[in-house]
Parts: sequence; structure tokens; C-alpha cells
Amino acid sequence: MALLQVNFFSKALSRIVTAHMYLPSDTQPEFTEDNPHYERETKILYLLHGFSGDSTDWISGSNVMDVSRRYNLAIVMPSGENSFYVDRQGTGTAYETFIAKELFDFVTLNFGLSTAKEDNFIGGLSMGGFGALRIGAKYNKKYGAAIGFSSALIIHDIAGCTSEEIDNMPVKIADYEYYRNIFGDLMCLEESEYNPEYIVRDKILKGEKLPPVYMACGTEDVLLKRNREYKEFLRHMNVDVTYRESEGGHDWKFWADYLEPAVKWAIEKSYEKNAGCNFPHGDMPGDKIEINQEHIVKAKIIFEELMKILPHKLEESEHGKIVISVSGGSGVGKSEIASLLAYYLDEKGIGSYILSGDNYPRRIPMYNDAERLRVFRNAGIQSLVKSQELNSEIVENLRNLQRKGEDANEIYIQQYPWFMTYFRGAEEGLKAYLGTEKEIDFNEIGDIIKRFKAGEEKIWLKRMGRSDEDLWYEKEDFTDKSVLIVEWTHGNSDNYKGVDIPVLLNSTPEETIAHRRSRNRDGKVDSPFTMLVLKLEQKLLDSQAHKAKIILSKQGKILSYEEYRGLMDENK
Repeated sequence: MALLQVNFFSKALSRIVTAHMYLPSDTQPEFTEDNPHYERETKILYLLHGFSGDSTDWISGSNVMDVSRRYNLAIVMPSGENSFYVDRQGTGTAYETFIAKELFDFVTLNFGLSTAKEDNFIGGLSMGGFGALRIGAKYNKKYGAAIGFSSALIIHDIAGCTSEEIDNMPVKIADYEYYRNIFGDLMCLEESEYNPEYIVRDKILKGEKLPPVYMACGTEDVLLKRNREYKEFLRHMNVDVTYRESEGGHDWKFWADYLEPAVKWAIEKSYEKNAGCNFPHGDMPGDKIEINQEHIVKAKIIFEELMKILPHKLEESEHGKIVISVSGGSGVGKSEIASLLAYYLDEKGIGSYILSGDNYPRRIPMYNDAERLRVFRNAGIQSLVKSQELNSEIVENLRNLQRKGEDANEIYIQQYPWFMTYFRGAEEGLKAYLGTEKEIDFNEIGDIIKRFKAGEEKIWLKRMGRSDEDLWYEKEDFTDKSVLIVEWTHGNSDNYKGVDIPVLLNSTPEETIAHRRSRNRDGKVDSPFTMLVLKLEQKLLDSQAHKAKIILSKQGKILSYEEYRGLMDENK
């Protein structure tokens, strides 16, 4: 068992820095024999001290050596001064960079330790707990777990405060000038990367997975309230958080008692596989959902708004039945969010059923795609005939473009004088087909909604897969279902009636295309014709948006129609 003092030059801090480290490299046989932790690679815990502490605090205040030896765990204890482990302005004050980049690289490279996320943890107490929770979230691809003991989650306490307000705080860690030096402008603090909550929200809305979190705080600790609040915030964000609370104050007895349980928890988490949850999903054959944290955050935001409307709508309904639609562009997460809404409704004791509108085109997907292309091309050729421009040379050029799948590409307007006539006519023809009764059996969906709201207990519903054989009906029991969720691009269409609460998952045209590309649907994501279909569907959604009761932006913000209109006009 080695206790090392490591000195090396830090570019981030512009000086020689000191860290202490326990390395179980020469542990005696009595500790390694029959110990399963020595049958794997050594894992690493970066352990941060609190305000006014240094790299020796954990050594003198806890059983850190025993924990290192018992669990084959390298424990690295840097000195973070009174920095809150953030990067500040000015030379030699980038403590976050020092911890998350330089120290990580130095330890793993020089001691031959694993760089794998599942083998690296970060933890700390008080100020160090703040640093560990914040850095663990921000550098979520480096750390497999984050641990905070009595974390100094003070952002909401000091944000927006004046010098006088900080001086009059019941519990004062430091003065106004210190906080300004560490965090900058306090008026902007809550919506900055200094705030762990801001980082968590940002990561989740980007679809990134956060490491699990372990928190412990004593019931007599002055930081108890903020620790409880942060625990609830993480749970609301659907971050995996384990919270422990017991008698104790802001002292070493409490932290020493919880160090080993936290280490055991982190190691166990590193072995866990991500287990999926059995969420309800739409009724289209072969429908697959891939729920991530971004979907969960957005669904919870929508659900909060929904519950402001839903109870009243159910009371108003003659048979206690209402219909919600979830609409939006391709790839925006309709299926996943509809599934989560159904899940949350079920948790409230409100039965629901998810009806997929994709079961109700008049043709199976393969034939409908072909019909869209036929309509487009036929309308384009008719336009050339009507303008009397068509001739044998144009026919040959057009056939070549069609063979290459390029006849929906507007760039050819510059090359061929006649192409404008063809393209505009074809576009108008496609517009007259997409999302209309020619393409979709709106009457059948309207009849289902009418019968559901009338209280019919059993209704035959259509099933449409992707082949000729995948077309049938099943009888669904709606006895205990109070909510029908219609999940569909055209869920807010004017072509059918009966939706009580239309929900629009908004995305700009650029965001919709990016979603589509990331999913790689249909194998023709980048084809000009697919791009044109997406553009026309976006226009349809835009024309119907004024009816939506709830509009959610790509960034997870509830929008009024006026805000939505401004956003879309800005992106035109």
C-alpha cells in the first residue's frame, strides 16, 4: 500500500501543484486473497476537500487508506485552495481544468491506470462536494459516478445578492468580494455553468446520459435544505441519485462514516447494466421507442402543463374521456414522449391508450412513399404540358434526373430553363396530397375518437405494418382508459375532430432535418425528395400550430403561440 505525494507543473494553475494519493499497488496478500476487487483493474476516486482545507484533509480525517486497500481503489486527493473547483478569470486560476483534465491525464498516464468512465469516480465534501457534483455532471463522459458529502450547493443562496445581503446571511462562508472573484457576476449566476443545475439541464436536453449520483448529509448540517432540494431536482431530471441522510453535522465524523458506503455504491454502479423500463408505446406494428434523458425531461415539462388542464377537461367530459394529440416533425420524439406521458398518467391512476396515426394512411408505407413520388412527378409533367414547354429533349433530361433521384433538387432551376415550371408544379401537386384525405383515412380516426368519447368499451383498431401481410384489426378494451393519446405528425390536423389538448413538439426546419439524419430513417435521409417532404410537412405543422394548447421548443421551453411564431419567423 503506497501513500504518495505527487508534485507536478500545472499549466492551468501556472505553478507546481501538490496532490496526495493512495495506490494499492503493493498490498499485502492477506488483503488481496479471496478479494474480488483485486480480480479487476484498479479503479480511481478523485476526492476533493472542503473550504479552507488541503490535500491532506482526507488522510487525517477519515479511514481513506483502509478504503483504498479494501476496494483496490486508487484515491487521489488534490489541493483545490478555496476555489470551489471552478475556472476563474485570470492566469493560474483554472481549477476545474486542473482537476478534470490535467490531474486525470497525469494520474492515468503516469500510473498506468484506466481511463474508462466506469473506472473513474469523483467525490468530495462541502465545497469539494459542490465541485464533485458539478464536475461529474459537466465531464459526464469521464466519470462513472459523482459523490457529494454535505455539498455546499450555495448557488441559489448567493445568486443576485448584494454585498449587504451577503453580509447579513445567517450562515456566512465568505464575503461578497470572494463570491464575485469565484463566480463572477452574481446577477447571472443561476443561468451559468457555475450552477450544477444549469449543467444538468443542458446535458439532458442534449440527450446525454449523466453519471449516477450519491449524496449524504447530516440532519444537523446547515446545508441540509439545499442538499435535499438538489436531490429532488436530480430525481425530477430522472438522474439516478442515491440519497442518504442521518443524524450528524458538518463534521468529519459524518463524512468518515459515509466514505466507505459511498465507495461500495460507486463500484456496484460501475458493474450495472442500463436496464430499460417497460414503458407503454404506440400500437403500430414494429413500433420501437428509444427513451433517453432528453425525452424524460421534456415529457415531465409537458406533463406539468398537462395536469393544469387535464382534470378540468375530464370533469367537463360527459363520459370522462378526453383526447390528447402529440404532434411534431419527423424524429422530434413524438413516440417517446407519448409513451412517457402515458406512463406518468398511469402513475396518477389515469388509464390511457396510445393510438399511432401511422396506422391510418390508405397505403402501407412502401406504397405510400411510391404514391407520393408518383403524385409529385405526375404534377410536374402536367405543369410542363400545360405551359406547352414539354418536348423530347426535356423528357430525356427529366428521365435522367428521375433515375438519379434528383428531380426534386432545386439547383437544376439554374441549369434548365424549364425546370422551374416542372418543380413548382410538382411541389404543388405533392402539397395537395401530403397530410390530406387523399393520403390518410381521417374519417376512420375521427370515428374512433367519437366512439371513444361516447364511452364505447371495446373498439376495433387498425394495424398497419410495412408489408402487404401486415394489415389487420384488433379489438381494444377501453373500459379503464380515460385518455386517448394520438401520436402522429398530423395529430393537430384540421381534417379530423375531437382532440381536446393538442401538444406540439416544435422544431425548426433545420432541427427537424438534423433529427432525421441522426436517426437515418428510410435510408434516403439526404435525398432531395425526402427533404422536400420534410419541408412541406413542416409548413403543415406551422399552419396548425395556433390550435396547440401546449407548445414545447427543442430546447425544452414552454412557448406561447406568440413566442413560437417569433422563433419560426426568425428561422425562415
